[in-house]
Amino acid sequence: MKITVIGIGNTLMADDGIGLLVLDRLKEQYEGREDIEFIPLATGGMDLLHVLPGLDIAMIIDAGDFGGEPGDHQMFSPEDVVSVKPIRGYSLHELDIMRVLKLSKEMGEAPEEIHIMAIQPEKVCYNEEMTQVLLDNLNDYVEVLAGLIDGFS
Repeated sequence: MKITVIGIGNTLMADDGIGLLVLDRLKEQYEGREDIEFIPLATGGMDLLHVLPGLDIAMIIDAGDFGGEPGDHQMFSPEDVVSVKPIRGYSLHELDIMRVLKLSKEMGEAPEEIHIMAIQPEKVCYNEEMTQVLLDNLNDYVEVLAGLIDGFS
């Protein structure tokens, strides 16, 4: 059984890049493991839909506003939440991951097991620097996901 870890984010938008940073740290930690695949998704939107078919276990890491304090994180599955993100309809890149996961399930292409880590951002704006509160918690995010990965191994 293969584990696929997907980091989502935009490193040019401050804390929005946290999913990619956590992905990089996990990739370093599990270097050489053939049962784990690491996929960075910097463009978001529908690209996730094309990655999901054929996966056994998907772990998705992304910045997400769930009303927590900056730096907080939540682990959940798609069945645990309902998206309330407004969609303006200008671009397929603005689709949120919950809607993409729902579409994947409706198409019969979703992995059987999906785990999502949402990290509460402090700031999402044009800025290449991530806020200190997320950087201070980086090891915690990696540790939680490593525990999940190790539980499957």
